[in-house]
Amino acid sequence: EADRAKSLAKARRYALLAVGSTLPPALIMTCGLPGTGKSTFARALAPFLRAEHLDSDRIRKELAGLAPTEHGTPHDIYTDTFTEHTYDAMRDRVRKALQGRCTVIADANFPARTLREPFIALGKDLDVPVLIVHLTAAEPTIRERMHARSADPDEASDADWSVYEKAKSRFEPPVSAEGDLLILDSEDEPFDLNLLRVMDTLTRSHHPYSTE
Repeated sequence: EADRAKSLAKARRYALLAVGSTLPPALIMTCGLPGTGKSTFARALAPFLRAEHLDSDRIRKELAGLAPTEHGTPHDIYTDTFTEHTYDAMRDRVRKALQGRCTVIADANFPARTLREPFIALGKDLDVPVLIVHLTAAEPTIRERMHARSADPDEASDADWSVYEKAKSRFEPPVSAEGDLLILDSEDEPFDLNLLRVMDTLTRSHHPYSTE
């Protein structure tokens, strides 16, 4: 059984590499509440697509003149105005990457439709597929992840449980009317299956006549 599991994992990795190498540029937007595994997922997916991974937490701190892992930061970098500034800066970087024919993963909460729409419009303007990947997880898992990353010296996010609760009260989940949407439970195992689901969706975006 252990050998079988190892072989299946290797087969999935080969499938990811094979499919990823055939896909033209695309924009993938992670979306979800804090602690749902967006950045972990984006970091895992990026190598298979040779994608540029843009992390909103790191961009926000860069704009504020802070080190990515500097915590206890001033609250004014989390105002609505500064958040819009962060998303504007990330969209500019997405544009440059897509114009350079590079797949991009825009890794952010994207908590409101008004923040998602400019990125979707950008993809349409540049004629590249846009996929929204909405990550979810159970609250006990989110609590555990937040506790674990509070001790991680490489973690850029400042989100704690109070931030999660505030975000949850304001979060507008993406809907299919916005475009291609994939909802994934980040607790699903094996992890690579969720990566393959993204690849499958991107393949269908590029080849709309493909069948099951």
